Amino acid sequence: MASQPPPPAFKIAPSLQPYQITPAAYIIQHPIAHFIASGIVAHADRILLLQRSPHDVFGLHWEVPGGMPEGTEENVLTVAVRELWEETGLRAVRVTDLVDETHDWVHAGEVWRKVTFLMEVEETAGNGDGRPVVRLAEEHVDCVWASEEEVRAGRCEGRVLEWTSPEQERTVLRAFELLRVMFDTQWVHIA
Repeated sequence: MASQPPPPAFKIAPSLQPYQITPAAYIIQHPIAHFIASGIVAHADRILLLQRSPHDVFGLHWEVPGGMPEGTEENVLTVAVRELWEETGLRAVRVTDLVDETHDWVHAGEVWRKVTFLMEVEETAGNGDGRPVVRLAEEHVDCVWASEEEVRAGRCEGRVLEWTSPEQERTVLRAFELLRVMFDTQWVHIA
């Protein structure tokens, strides 16, 4: 999907220094066999959600951009930044916070973990609504910018939000909590 590589450098919050280790070192430091790194992108009071392809695992379920290390990444954060780029065409310029690191599950007898970061992306021309333009890769068929109220209601823009897991929904709701703290306010929705 991506015609250009993701940015070679992006800024990170000082609190994220522990994630500047190789994927192999991260796995050794935790009681896990594999991990997925993901990135949550917000615009105003909304978070970007992706719907998986019907031909993929968890077909037509919703999630945030993310995936597994490819073995070439410098650190855990670069995995999340690369996956964001590959799945959405959005370039992360800043990784601002850890959203969740406790989303563990067992598959085929091995423990997996999903670690999710909050990211800011490069400004794009937008679609007239100010939101960044998303270019989906083949593993996703749809995207929405959902508000917290829509996530809690399980519906956004006429779509039912069936999640890849209950933990994925909790992670998205946790991101809304972090955003409120970061901006020290409750969002006001203007119709």
